[in-house]
Amino acid sequence: YLPRDNHYLEGPPSEVLYSITGVNLEYYDFRCAILGLPGLSPLDLPRMTRFEIQDEQILLEIRTPLWDRRIWLDRRTATLLEERIYDRQGNRLSSRRLGDYRDENGVILPRRIDIFQGENQIQIRVSRRKINTGISDDRFQMRVPADVVRLGSPVSP
Repeated sequence: YLPRDNHYLEGPPSEVLYSITGVNLEYYDFRCAILGLPGLSPLDLPRMTRFEIQDEQILLEIRTPLWDRRIWLDRRTATLLEERIYDRQGNRLSSRRLGDYRDENGVILPRRIDIFQGENQIQIRVSRRKINTGISDDRFQMRVPADVVRLGSPVSP
């Protein structure tokens, strides 16, 4: 919902965010990008081309079928610090930086997530979270005012 314009967008969250911000989240699993998780799976293990333990960080390089990922984890906490996505020619396509990690009911998650692509950027700042608190599904239903116009639909005179 875009209150300033009294419009709303609908569709997959990554496409809606792209239409608003110009940041393409195709390089990441959408939920992992927004929550600040590394998005690693056992399927990445054979694609790993580099594992390097540095002073304060662990660097992972993973070669996916379409691009290369470089992931920096905090050596002490194993939390994601930064991720960069490169094309095969070494050009940076996207990057994420994360910080201000907090224990949220037993889950360590960042409160600061920045996603960069060229001149475009998404900044996510989390002031509070409720995790595993038994919130009912109806709390997640968006209530759209009746007079809102869906973008892309014809406007009647």
